[in-house]
Amino acid sequence: MRSTSLLTTLPFDLYTSKSRNNNNHRMKNLMHHILFYKVVDDYLNRRAEYRTKHLELARNAFERGDLILGGALADPVDSVVIVFKSAEAAEAFAKQDPYVENGLVTSWRVRKWVTVVGEGSSPP
Repeated sequence: MRSTSLLTTLPFDLYTSKSRNNNNHRMKNLMHHILFYKVVDDYLNRRAEYRTKHLELARNAFERGDLILGGALADPVDSVVIVFKSAEAAEAFAKQDPYVENGLVTSWRVRKWVTVVGEGSSPP
């Protein structure tokens, strides 16, 4: 059985994000966007007051098709990761999230994520 490197089968260079076959619209289809939150040390104790509104915001974004999945990282609970279909949706979410508005989130950022395997990805 012949082994093929995943890196050589992708239609773009992972390190430069440049299309190998000048099919730039395909690269756009491979993107999701991850919203990263850094949270305060006592996040678990402080979130209860704002959790209902936060989860309502998340469920609404999911129902619109903007949010794919999300949750807090564990052991330790120091970050939250939420995956969106667009950077705009991720930024809009963060700007109206009660966790951000009330100081539970110390910083946030949105990163592009090239997805090539799994539901919602565009395999090469």
